[in-house]
Amino acid sequence: MTPKMNRILQATSLVVSAIIFVLIIIKLVNYYSDKNNSERPLEKPLTESENDIVWGSPDASLTMYMFSSYKCKFCSLFFTEVFPEINEKYIDTGTLKVVLKPVNLREDENMMKAIQASVCVNKFGKFEKFHELLITNPNVVKTEDFQVLLDDFIAANPDIAQCLLENNDYEYIRKNNKEFSANNFSGTPTFVIEGKIYSGFRNFEQFEDIFQNETSDATY
Repeated sequence: MTPKMNRILQATSLVVSAIIFVLIIIKLVNYYSDKNNSERPLEKPLTESENDIVWGSPDASLTMYMFSSYKCKFCSLFFTEVFPEINEKYIDTGTLKVVLKPVNLREDENMMKAIQASVCVNKFGKFEKFHELLITNPNVVKTEDFQVLLDDFIAANPDIAQCLLENNDYEYIRKNNKEFSANNFSGTPTFVIEGKIYSGFRNFEQFEDIFQNETSDATY
């Protein structure tokens, strides 16, 4: 066999090996994506708290819990790209109630303070502005600008300051962390809809399929 033929065979072998490697990677990605997006039943019951951040009517026919972190990019993507459509079609119409349960599994001090602040602002202030800031720029919690913003909220409503003082042990956040771990959730965002767990990011169409299935099941 000539040297030229050897080089051609070696090059062909490398190309074939590369193609096989890429196909294996694609299969693995699809496998874990399907596994991540599959539903499973809830293992431990969830509890609602007066500190939960809630959108929607208490009489809504469907309830969706969301375990979320402000450091989670896919959580941010959900709120910026998916939530507006869900809000318009399902929350505002009284069909769906969304219960946000913020978690901070590493218990980073800056983020613990920010989450507790968001809980207190939600109860006594204008939460949407505060929430939007944290989901779009979570690193702001490390800056003086964040403290200035929080001081403005406190000045506008002293109840926020009282709320922060009464909850400086972060009991509510740690309880969410325990519920997260007790159900063996794998990451954020994790959604629980009518007792079923859905891990990972989903687009609006995927949520719509879930809501419609749950609504149709409830009619039988």
